[in-house]
Amino acid sequence: MAYIGLQTTIFPFVILAILLSRSNTMVVGACNLLDSNIPQLPKFDFPPLPKPELPMIPELPKPELPKVPEFPKPELGKNEFESECD
Repeated sequence: MAYIGLQTTIFPFVILAILLSRSNTMVVGACNLLDSNIPQLPKFDFPPLPKPELPMIPELPKPELPKVPEFPKPELGKNEFESECD
């Protein structure tokens, strides 16, 4: 039974060691890219593009909205519960 416990203890360390060794090769590869001389591409000079003319949008008349009917405001009377509590 101790053999199974040893496997579960060592397994995370094996995974961690694999991941750490893989990241080191990526860092070394990035350093090699930084040290290498990559030829720079020449910048192209393009002529400026003319600005497009936008068509004029005709002004639309504002629609007439129907009038909203006014409702009478409700009047609040004396609270019914105030008289019971006194």
